[in-house]
Amino acid sequence: MKRHLWLGAGLAGVLVLGLTACASSSRDAGTTTAASGSAQASGSAGEGSGGQPANPDGQFVFGAAGAPSMFDPLYATDGETFRVARQINEGLIRFKPGTADPEPALATDWEQSTDGKTWTFTIREGVTFHDGTPVDAAAVCFNLDRMYNQTGAGATQAQYWSDVMGGFKNQVDDAGQPVPSVYSSCTAEGNKAVIALTTSTSKFPGVLGLPSYSIQSPTALQQYDANNVVAQGDSFVYPAYATEHPTGAGPYKFQAYDKANNTVTLVRNDDDSGETAKTRTLILTI
Repeated sequence: MKRHLWLGAGLAGVLVLGLTACASSSRDAGTTTAASGSAQASGSAGEGSGGQPANPDGQFVFGAAGAPSMFDPLYATDGETFRVARQINEGLIRFKPGTADPEPALATDWEQSTDGKTWTFTIREGVTFHDGTPVDAAAVCFNLDRMYNQTGAGATQAQYWSDVMGGFKNQVDDAGQPVPSVYSSCTAEGNKAVIALTTSTSKFPGVLGLPSYSIQSPTALQQYDANNVVAQGDSFVYPAYATEHPTGAGPYKFQAYDKANNTVTLVRNDDDSGETAKTRTLILTI
């Protein structure tokens, strides 16, 4: 499985958030530095000057345009959070570079029923999350059900769900009427995740390539209380999962967010079953 480090072309409103452009390389030090705010989606992470391969044991330093709000893509609405989350996570599908055409990621293939309301995704075997737990159909369904079951501040912040999928479970409007949702349920059947919708929609399967629909470790989500989002005035307080323990299945693993030095440090996922990241460390400076 070939994995792409950068965020591919997505649905309308999703920015292309690549980290390459204007890269210069210090080969002796094993460090590649990108100009601040670079967002050109071309090439591979960690290429040195002249397109030369980066030192696989070196680091890639990228000057980000701002600070991420946190690291749980379900609640993200800003480009800097998506930029980091896309390095940590994978979705069921992704987009072919430069297009909105879906291609396999954590799912190897998928099929739809004749009425368009049931979608069956075959989950790639042998993939694990960064905590060593398996990426399987049960994990996929856990994630989709988690998204659907958001309440309170979590539902407020899960904007890419409400904008695309509609309501959350048991949600009602101000008049007490149910808020309809495109999503109905997800069932794990062996290595297949069967997603049932309430209606056919052209949003499927493309919506599953958006970073907000990334598949994250159910074990870590539960251990670090991922749904415990609290409204505080006009802002939100996020749980330990979103600030310290994001756990996906992407090419890089979260190591630290050093607010004092304004850096986010990611390290290569050496257990990645696909094409591994080209540098050992990725540092985003804010």
